[in-house]
Amino acid sequence: MSGLLPIVEQLADCKTHAERAEWLLCSPMQVLDRENGSIRLILREAGFLAGVDYLDAEMAAMRSVRVANGSRTESVRFMVAKAAMHMREHAGMPLASVASLLFEEPAIMLNSPPCVHFTKPKEV
Repeated sequence: MSGLLPIVEQLADCKTHAERAEWLLCSPMQVLDRENGSIRLILREAGFLAGVDYLDAEMAAMRSVRVANGSRTESVRFMVAKAAMHMREHAGMPLASVASLLFEEPAIMLNSPPCVHFTKPKEV
C-alpha cells in the first residue's frame, strides 16, 4: 500500500506524459488541491514539468478572485488555457485552440470524450 489515494495511484501508474496530462485535465479540482504535494512529486519524478506548471496554474486559478457571476476572470482563464496548451504540446497531444480553452470548463466538457483513467475498470 503506497498511502496514496487510489485516484493518485492512477497518476503514479501512468507510463507517458500524454497519460499524465489526461489525468490532470480530468481529475477533480478537490483532488488536485488536497493531493497537490503528492501529485507534484509524481510529476517531477517523471520529468513532466509542463504538468507541474499546469497544476500551478489550476491552483492559482482556484484561489483567485472571481467575477460577480462566479466565473473566472478572463486573465485567469487565459493563464490556465495557456498552461493546458503548453502541457498538451509537451505531452504530444493534439492542441486545442486558445479560444476553445477560454470558455468555462462545462462548455469544453460537452464536446470531450470521457477520460480513460476514470472510465476503465481497474485491472486486478
